[in-house]
Amino acid sequence: MDFVQRAKALIKSSAKSGALKILPLAAAAALSMGSGQAAATFETGSAFPFCPNGSLALSNTPDTGGVVGLKIANSSGGQCVDAGFGSAFISVGASGGGSGTFDAALTQLAVTFDFTGFATENGLATEFVWDLLVQLNTSAGSVSGGNSGGAPNGSVISSADVGAILIDMTSVQGADFQSWSVLLSLSASAIEGEPTMVVAVQIPNNSIDINGVQTTVDPVPEPGTLALMFVGGVAYLVRRRMAS
Repeated sequence: MDFVQRAKALIKSSAKSGALKILPLAAAAALSMGSGQAAATFETGSAFPFCPNGSLALSNTPDTGGVVGLKIANSSGGQCVDAGFGSAFISVGASGGGSGTFDAALTQLAVTFDFTGFATENGLATEFVWDLLVQLNTSAGSVSGGNSGGAPNGSVISSADVGAILIDMTSVQGADFQSWSVLLSLSASAIEGEPTMVVAVQIPNNSIDINGVQTTVDPVPEPGTLALMFVGGVAYLVRRRMAS
């Protein structure tokens, strides 16, 4: 099969891949096809951050493992707050497009995070539940990863303590990067009655970071090394046969 035939076959297979699943907050993310040679890059200009009573800033991180990553930070230093009777829920997130192509050797993306959660019940400290979800959409399909847990009021939730989110990229290696979305949710509920519940989250400047993971590949032996290995193997077999 020559180059033209392979290209036509690739186009046909791509057309059958179907629609991509995108989180609701990423519905307006733009499509950007890569060159096949450039690193995959999180586009910050087309992002749609939201944070009640606060603000989120997006910036790029250095190329790691063939990925120009993303940093989501609350540059104002304020809190995102929500209140309710009996329960309270808050979502902090952002979405945007992506460009370039994921390296064919990239196996994982690492998501590190550091935020502070707050929850009160009638003004008294209580516990909250947190959930962080990250999704990437590519020409080969979608991949995602997440983490969740519970903690008392004022707790710092850090990937240094609970572990980073590692997104398996093996199913989209070499695919074109299309869009991304990140959603952080906090909630708190009362056990009895309908007290006033308040939840808040504060994301410091070392916030939610998405980066590639450096891959290590065993070096391929040079032709001269292979020849020596072959000669040594033959000599070993000859000696073994003579001894028997």
